Amino acid sequence: MKKIRQIYQPYMLRPMLYSCFAKFMSALCIVLLWDRFVNSRNTTPYGIVDFAFFIIGVYFLVWTWLQYLNLDGMKPEIFEKMGSMFKRKSKHFSRDMVDFVEEKVVTFDDLEDDEQIVAKIGSNFITSLCFLIPSLIANFL
Repeated sequence: MKKIRQIYQPYMLRPMLYSCFAKFMSALCIVLLWDRFVNSRNTTPYGIVDFAFFIIGVYFLVWTWLQYLNLDGMKPEIFEKMGSMFKRKSKHFSRDMVDFVEEKVVTFDDLEDDEQIVAKIGSNFITSLCFLIPSLIANFL
């Protein structure tokens, strides 16, 4: 079993936060679409924060656990299928970056395999907390 703290490095924070932001915004769009079209007649007695945020938060916690199992050595077939499904070609654009000539920007693709998994664990966990904390506060108030 590999330790997450041993693998995590400070340069992994940027790809982790970028992934967290993208996941948060897409999940927020899904929640708002659910409230607009599926829950249009308020079929559930719960609101967006009570019900939908909790479901999305638990979803990201499940993905955090699956990524941890992947780091531990368990390779479910879903990771292989999803990985082959979402492979994208890297695009390289030549631009002048005068302000950041000396600074090396680390992207998610530049990370090693274990570092990518730890970044996914962190981004899924942060995203789940962003949804679960307001949901639990709304449920208990």
